[in-house]
Amino acid sequence: MTLRPLGPALWLAEGPTIRGAAGFRFPTRMAILEAEDALVAGRPHPRPGRSRRAAGPGPAHHIASVLHRTWIGTWRDAAPDAILVGAPGVIDADLTVGDGPVPGHPDLEAVLFPNKIATEAVLLHAASRTVVFTDLVQQMPPGWYRGWRAIVARLDRMTGPEPAVPRKFRLATRDRPGARAALARILNFAPQRLVAAHAPPIERDAKAHVERLFAWL
Repeated sequence: MTLRPLGPALWLAEGPTIRGAAGFRFPTRMAILEAEDALVAGRPHPRPGRSRRAAGPGPAHHIASVLHRTWIGTWRDAAPDAILVGAPGVIDADLTVGDGPVPGHPDLEAVLFPNKIATEAVLLHAASRTVVFTDLVQQMPPGWYRGWRAIVARLDRMTGPEPAVPRKFRLATRDRPGARAALARILNFAPQRLVAAHAPPIERDAKAHVERLFAWL
């Protein structure tokens, strides 16, 4: 697993391509966020290794929280003493994150974005002024899909000129007042950066991007 610095107490790792329903492939990216005496991973990478705090992630130290169920067993094996914190529906986690500070990490806040497909725990990382999404924001590289999948992906807004919320997630956002309240908290945080599991990072002016992302609300 190769990590590159993206901001203060923030690193990014490119993960493997995964295959979803109907054969759709998704590139993956993981954010590592330093919080107190621990490291928090967004969408886990399948090869976590160990992590050290002072010089950034590397051999040594431990992982405290993993906010996605994919490869969570691998991370548990790598950090058996860690407390794994998951979003709602991550059944293998030790704790379920709720709205507000992430347990044990007062400099990390979770914003639960309601959605019928899956409620997403959006992370706000104060040290790097970064908002971290998992599946709710997507942008596949040009030419990523072929044939009918390319047509479906374009109609679903997965392959546009900038990251977007796919149409399926928009249609599944039934609790519009709750979603607007979650968006207001993210915008009030005024993020400088945006990281998502299935989209390239936005490294400046992220608040304006978030406003465009959710203009449909």
